[in-house]
Amino acid sequence: MTVRDHSVEVVTSEGTITIRSRFTDAIAEMELVSGHCAHRSHWVADDAIVGVERKGGMTFLRLRNNDLVPVSRKYKPMLEQDGIV
Repeated sequence: MTVRDHSVEVVTSEGTITIRSRFTDAIAEMELVSGHCAHRSHWVADDAIVGVERKGGMTFLRLRNNDLVPVSRKYKPMLEQDGIV
């Protein structure tokens, strides 16, 4: 999920939809799905992560759909602790 202005873009294997929601509320709705915030604007399901890439000193999560999601300094320690990064 990615926050864009006052809406949340949700990318699934079925396609992409945009919902009008606060990002924190959209994340709370995902409680049954194991996932992580990687950045203040991005939440990813753990099952969607296929790898980690580093470019120019930045860390990114590579997803099944080939998207790259940035990992911010704030969320990196939790991703490291959980063995994702």
